[in-house]
Amino acid sequence: MAGIADVQDPKFRAALEEVDSLIGEGEYTKAARKCAETYVQLLEKRPDFIVLPPDPRLAPQYHDRLPPNRSRGGGGSGGMGRQGWPNQGGIRVVVDEQRRPRISYEKEKFGFSEACYYFEFLMEEVIRDQRE
Repeated sequence: MAGIADVQDPKFRAALEEVDSLIGEGEYTKAARKCAETYVQLLEKRPDFIVLPPDPRLAPQYHDRLPPNRSRGGGGSGGMGRQGWPNQGGIRVVVDEQRRPRISYEKEKFGFSEACYYFEFLMEEVIRDQRE
């Protein structure tokens, strides 16, 4: 598995190092939020990472009022697929009809496992950006 040292983009490497430090310091909420902010930056850099569903009315990334995608693996009607932010936690990355991502915080505090999950997802996406 790739590590932070394998990240070539200095901006993303610094963000991942910050998240890693925040987790180590027990600042799980800050770490989770930093992951979401960094993922939005990645989507702004790589709008091709935004997967558009066949019917936008079904897609949770378009509407805050719809239930979140329950599986990181996604798929199925309205799922964001492998490439989508893991919406089952308290942070959602919502993309509007103009393909602009934004963050929707659905709770105030995050724990260790949530921060680590977001960190792992972000790491995989940053590495994927380097490969593609």
